[in-house]
Amino acid sequence: MQANWIGACTGCYFDFELKVNGEKVGEKLAAYAFFPEAVYGASHLSILPSHRLLHSDSKLRHLFQEQFVSDTDCQTPVTAVNLLNGQEIPLIISAKEEFKDRLDTVIGKAYVSASICSDQVMYSRLFYLLGLSVNFLDDLYHF
Repeated sequence: MQANWIGACTGCYFDFELKVNGEKVGEKLAAYAFFPEAVYGASHLSILPSHRLLHSDSKLRHLFQEQFVSDTDCQTPVTAVNLLNGQEIPLIISAKEEFKDRLDTVIGKAYVSASICSDQVMYSRLFYLLGLSVNFLDDLYHF
């Protein structure tokens, strides 16, 4: 059997459906994850102040512009629904001017401690590869 014929996994994009006050608004937001299993432990999505949702003809433009304060992480009334597991997470406008690798949207993870983090990554990768549910990780992220 040929080894590594597909190549190394360098990450992927996930689509999140956007909601305001629990109502779907008909827009999706793509967010990149360097490790696909990271989507299971997502605590929030973060967009740059230069993101198209703040500057285009988006239905949500006015909501984002009302919430935006320069040089501050700004929580918005918009939530994002993970289409893989149905989890609804907040959408944040980042205080940063740029993210790593020129991304404009990133998947955020809340970390509790270094030892729990390494366990979370190990278990989420293992469960992802086995095609099993990783819902138990959600309990580790609640404050």
